[in-house]
Amino acid sequence: MDATPSHLQHLPVRVLAHIKKLDDCFGQFLVRITCKCGTVREIKPEALARLVGWSMSLEALRAGDALLAVW
Repeated sequence: MDATPSHLQHLPVRVLAHIKKLDDCFGQFLVRITCKCGTVREIKPEALARLVGWSMSLEALRAGDALLAVW
């Protein structure tokens, strides 16, 4: 099994400030979530939209309001 070198797993990303909701730009972006412990995960907007709906704002996701309702 080929392992991806750790320096290639999480390349620097550009922040797209104009994106406010999951349905902006037709969901053609990745949401990068960083845990307090430093763990990083990239999630496609459509996966989040299945849980909370396309109209959910990224700010509400960041605050955790939407995920509290789902879990």
